[in-house]
Amino acid sequence: MWAWLVLIAFTAPSLWACTCFSWPSAKGAWETSPLVFLGHVERTDVEFDESGDPLPGHEWQGGDQKAWIKVDEAFKGTQVDAEILLEQPVHSCSSGVRAGEHYLFYLDPGQKKGTGVARGCHRSRQVEQAADDLLFLRALPRAAKRSRLSGELELDEDSLAKGFRRVRKLGGVPVRIRGAGQLIETITNADGVYEVYDLPEGSYSVEPEVPKGLVIRFPMYAGGAQAPGPANRFGISLSSGAGASLSFSLREDNLVSGRLVDPAGKPIAGIEIALEPVEGITPSSRVPNTRTKDDGTFLIEEFPSGDFLLVANNSGSISGRVPFGRVYFPGSVDREKAQVLPISAGKHMEGVVLTVPKLEPTVTLSGKVQFSDGRPAAEANLYLVSGDKRESLFVNTESNGAFQVSLLTGQPVWLQAEWHMVSRTPRADCPQLTWTKGNAYAVADIKSEPVPVSAETNQAGLILTLPGPACKTP
Repeated sequence: MWAWLVLIAFTAPSLWACTCFSWPSAKGAWETSPLVFLGHVERTDVEFDESGDPLPGHEWQGGDQKAWIKVDEAFKGTQVDAEILLEQPVHSCSSGVRAGEHYLFYLDPGQKKGTGVARGCHRSRQVEQAADDLLFLRALPRAAKRSRLSGELELDEDSLAKGFRRVRKLGGVPVRIRGAGQLIETITNADGVYEVYDLPEGSYSVEPEVPKGLVIRFPMYAGGAQAPGPANRFGISLSSGAGASLSFSLREDNLVSGRLVDPAGKPIAGIEIALEPVEGITPSSRVPNTRTKDDGTFLIEEFPSGDFLLVANNSGSISGRVPFGRVYFPGSVDREKAQVLPISAGKHMEGVVLTVPKLEPTVTLSGKVQFSDGRPAAEANLYLVSGDKRESLFVNTESNGAFQVSLLTGQPVWLQAEWHMVSRTPRADCPQLTWTKGNAYAVADIKSEPVPVSAETNQAGLILTLPGPACKTP
């Protein structure tokens, strides 16, 4: 069974997505909803902005939103110009509406006459997102008893400033449907919708002809179960006389890959690589990023078109693990000297080499973390200690307790190890540990005494000893 992370169709305060295990088709939603209509919101008791937060002067402590709706086009259970009070629970799977906007509603009657409620994980949505539904609803009553396989194609993006959003509907895209010994070829309309009526019961594979420069991000099933499909095609089951929908979210097939190297051309591993928009970023911006592998290579994909700067160590923080500040492609610490990477839809920019022009000098410390009985402590964490400050080195000991860390030269420090254990209940074979009980787990932490180390030269053979013996069983 597939669980879909669905971007909600209305406006959800503080919550942006809903995980649904089933989703009705347009036909299924119409069949099971007593009230189906297009309407506009005349007013609400609380208003939300596009980010889902209450507008100034609109206090909201959670619970229901009341919205006064006027029917513009009726499909079932109501009539044009009727007024309905929407008393809607507001949460991630059942969201709020905004005054002045138009929606397609599939409602159940509320507890009082003239009221209605939209179900969660259903198909009530803004009219701009209802093209598939309206194509079916406006074909009633002729479409009522016929099987229908449909879907939408849309181009979406992870906007760096606004998050995941629809860019446009993809009209004029050929779609091939195979099943029941048939090959049906159709094409999406201007709203990005395809539909085929009167197919016999069975499993069908759907293959859109993906436009150049785009790739399928994920399929979206509604009304029919996922069915096996050949490579590059997606399958869905269709029951006799029923409706099923298989839609597709597409994205631009953009990619930047390459290597991060030091001044001598040697690879640098474990460093964040980011694509920074030329126009800059805001605190809420999402910056595409990744980390270099052991051989210094990196790959960034699934980002929208634009002009970017490629940057290593975007935070600019210098440490023994990252002995350099922010560096821009091709190899400058000065943003003004960075080379712009223009990325258009479908562009693969490969083989990029980002060179760090200078590394700060470092020393290497190595040794072992052990318990008081001499047994090694695996997965212990290493910290630098200075007064009451502790800084993680993001290094865990190996199975034999061994560790190796790098520090900036001339940084006098104290080195400390910490060993952490989580268990459902305090372990009787670890009497030396002091356990803290939580709701589901018990946690124990033990620390070695800090050991002073000099960061002037490399040091080996350091021993950090944890208080108490190892647990009797591993």
